[in-house]
Amino acid sequence: MTIKKPLAKDGDSFSGFVPEDIDAVSSCFSDFEEIAEGTYCVVLKAKKLGRWYAVKALKPQFRESMQHKALLRKEYTLLATLHSPYVVKVYDFQDISGYGTCIVMEWIDGVTLKTYITPPSQPMPDRATPKVLS
Repeated sequence: MTIKKPLAKDGDSFSGFVPEDIDAVSSCFSDFEEIAEGTYCVVLKAKKLGRWYAVKALKPQFRESMQHKALLRKEYTLLATLHSPYVVKVYDFQDISGYGTCIVMEWIDGVTLKTYITPPSQPMPDRATPKVLS
């Protein structure tokens, strides 16, 4: 007994999904955008394989420092042990061209913690402020 498989014609796909431009989906990080900056690190938003990631890299002046590389490695090791819905997932610790050794984390679209906890610049109207009676 022979099972005949349907033959795909050039350009056809059995899944129905054929990327218009196969080169547009790259296995390298691209579209870097700086999100935050710390004392010795910078956090970037970057795209890889069509998904966004948060990438934490050492600033250029610290990329060759063994001490700072060790701090970044320790942070990666600690984050990798945490499993909580309140902490981003850590995917990898790798060298990224132009940025050196980096921590690759999930990207969560939204406001930063700093923005979230910063009080509004304008005070609330009096009618919305609760009155405390003595």
